Amino acid sequence: MLSRSLVILSALLSFGLGCWGIRQLTHQQALESDAVAPQKTSPAPEIRDYAAKLRARIEATPTVGLVALYEELADRR
Repeated sequence: MLSRSLVILSALLSFGLGCWGIRQLTHQQALESDAVAPQKTSPAPEIRDYAAKLRARIEATPTVGLVALYEELADRR
């Protein structure tokens, strides 16, 4: 009975240490990738203009029109 308990306890301890080790490794890799990640740049002027025009069209469209547009796009699938 005691040996069975020791085996179970050692298995749980091994599992816990393995999980802790994996967590440490992934945390270290995340820190390294953050250090070498390129800086975020602003989008190109064409993309900004297109996004602004699209946003203006969506804001100007009544809700009923957006629902109809969504249904039309869903029917195309």
